[in-house]
Amino acid sequence: MAVQTVIVYRICEPYESIYASFLGLGEYEEVGERVDLCPTCGNPPASQRTSPLRLEWDRPMLPLGDFVWDFGRQDLVVQKDAFLPLKELCPSICAGSVYAKKPESRRRSITSGESDSHLAWVKQVHLIEVWITTFVPVDEKRSSIRVVRSCKTCGRIRHTVEGVESITSRYDPQAANLKKIHDRRKSGAGVYVDAKQATKAGMFRVRAVPWWILCTDRVREGIEEKRLTNVAFLEVGEGT
Repeated sequence: MAVQTVIVYRICEPYESIYASFLGLGEYEEVGERVDLCPTCGNPPASQRTSPLRLEWDRPMLPLGDFVWDFGRQDLVVQKDAFLPLKELCPSICAGSVYAKKPESRRRSITSGESDSHLAWVKQVHLIEVWITTFVPVDEKRSSIRVVRSCKTCGRIRHTVEGVESITSRYDPQAANLKKIHDRRKSGAGVYVDAKQATKAGMFRVRAVPWWILCTDRVREGIEEKRLTNVAFLEVGEGT
């Protein structure tokens, strides 16, 4: 009996999203013995974010999607009605509390003259942070994971994954605007994970790139079938 391949996707914000996003205001506490920056590489001491997740709305005049993203960070927030079907697809995820506030004047992306009545949904919406609790082992021999930086002083290792699907932009001087660059995953490249553990978790992370939120093709299909909005998928590996 042939073993069905499990495709691994990175869950992310869509390119040129039309939905509101937020700025993380989370507070962190140190969890290791080191309290100062590494003198060699400048790496800060180990820390973890405290709960609840505190956020400030960015682009609040846009509609709110089922998935809500914080640019440049790894926090994932969804609306309450989206968490329940997501939990059915991914039993390992947990719910975290969220405290949201309207934009302050120094960060406002609201034009002059607009009243706070335009932000009524900010007070009405019920948000939940999605905690990804499972780390799945990676087959290091098969995966195209490369070390880009290693510090002998503090032991920090920074990785990159080559040959995976990505969507970026590049400035086109002739057109005088940004050009969308969509690279597909190369055959045999990416992260190769334990298929059984990945399938059981549904959504998970890997130690080499812990800021990635990953899922299986089954979870992707479930999210698409439920028509949850403001979410995209990039193919980054397989389960073996």
